[in-house]
Amino acid sequence: MALLAKQHQLSRSPRAIVTLVLVVNLVILLVAFAVRPPWTPGAEHSAVPALPAQIQDLQQRIESGHHDEPYSVSLTDAELTAAVAHFAATSPDVPFTGIQARIVGEQVAVDAVTKGLAIPIPVHATVSLSVSNGVPAAHVDDVRVAGAGLPAFVHDQVLRQANASLDLSRYDLPLTVDKLQQSPGTLAFQGRLK
Repeated sequence: MALLAKQHQLSRSPRAIVTLVLVVNLVILLVAFAVRPPWTPGAEHSAVPALPAQIQDLQQRIESGHHDEPYSVSLTDAELTAAVAHFAATSPDVPFTGIQARIVGEQVAVDAVTKGLAIPIPVHATVSLSVSNGVPAAHVDDVRVAGAGLPAFVHDQVLRQANASLDLSRYDLPLTVDKLQQSPGTLAFQGRLK
């Protein structure tokens, strides 16, 4: 009888392990699709949000060849949301829609919904902004999917990939950011055009 009970226990153990492995793989798959779907995002046709006037003015100054001129931009949460949503809508690699950004303390809180999936999944991230040698930097500190934390190894992988994609030091930016200031509801930065 004891031998039968032990044999039954052993037969349940592999099933439990297989089930656990399947669930973990499903979570990884969902997070991977949320970060970068395997198909071309942007199949949905939606209007591209307009850039805030200050960003449009800055772009025009850069395109007109204004070099070594100072600039200053101060964005409200609504303007920051519009700017982020504009760039996300015009970048096919960004798999999110419905983006909302707001300054909370020393971080930017970003809420969005995955696009291109059969089921839209809400995603929340907290991002720290900084400046080093005239180059702005964004660092994703935390990510939550559907209001829940992720398993540690998935969370770490998502943060690694997100932060690698946000590395602005690899680009030759047409401006420097010399000062960055965050206050509730406002992000201000200033620097010089190159």
